[in-house]
Amino acid sequence: MNNTNKTSEVNGRSLAAVVAEFKNDVVQFLETRYQILLAEMKEKAQTWKFAVPWLLVAVFLAFAGFLLLTGAVVLLVAVAVGVGWSLLIVGVVYLILAAISVAVVYGELKSHGIAPQRTLHVLQEDKVWLQKEARSA
Repeated sequence: MNNTNKTSEVNGRSLAAVVAEFKNDVVQFLETRYQILLAEMKEKAQTWKFAVPWLLVAVFLAFAGFLLLTGAVVLLVAVAVGVGWSLLIVGVVYLILAAISVAVVYGELKSHGIAPQRTLHVLQEDKVWLQKEARSA
C-alpha cells in the first residue's frame, strides 16, 4: 500500500467510499429522526385543534355564568324576590358546564402532553447506542 495515495484502501474499500457511506448513513439517520418528529407534532396539533374550541366554550360559559351570578346578586339585593333566584340557578348551571368543559380539555391535554415523547425516547435510545459504540471502539 502506498502511503502517499490519497485513496488508501481500508478492508478492500477506498477511504472516499467509507466516508461517502458514513455520510449517507448520517443523512438517513437525521431524516428518520426528522420524520418521527414531524409525525408526532402533527398528532399534537390534532389534539390542540380539539382542545382550543372547547377551551373557548368553557371561557364563554364561565363569563356568562359570572354575568348571570352578578345579575342575580344585584336582583337579590334590589328585589329580594323570585327573579334573582332564577338568575342564580341559571348562573350556577353555566358554571357547572364550564367546569365540565375545562375538565374534559385538561384531561385531553394532560393525557397527550406537550413534549414529543416518542421522538425523545428514540433520541435517548440513540444516545445509549452511541455511548455503547464509543466504548467498544
